[in-house]
Amino acid sequence: MSGTHGQSEHGTPDLEALLEQAGQLTQAIIAAQQGSQDEDFTGVASGGLVRATVGATGQLHHLEISPVAADPERTEALAEHVLTAVRDAHGAAAAALRSRFTGLTEHL
Repeated sequence: MSGTHGQSEHGTPDLEALLEQAGQLTQAIIAAQQGSQDEDFTGVASGGLVRATVGATGQLHHLEISPVAADPERTEALAEHVLTAVRDAHGAAAAALRSRFTGLTEHL
């Protein structure tokens, strides 16, 4: 007979309850991973003149550069803006994935 919080009446872990929790956690992780696979995350730089879109795995899917930002005399600045936008997109992806997985293990 089970007690509370996954322990038997003798205070030892209830194996059946632990296995059920592990199964629920596995399903929650799978659902979170599948939900994030098709998601894109956008980062911006230079006031939105440079936009980078990455997938959940961090792969760059799209890069948009406004003609205003494409000054041939300032290619180093443009390169910095591109890097900033890509890093911003990676940060957005990481934050979204962290929030999706936060709390999955709290009930163990």
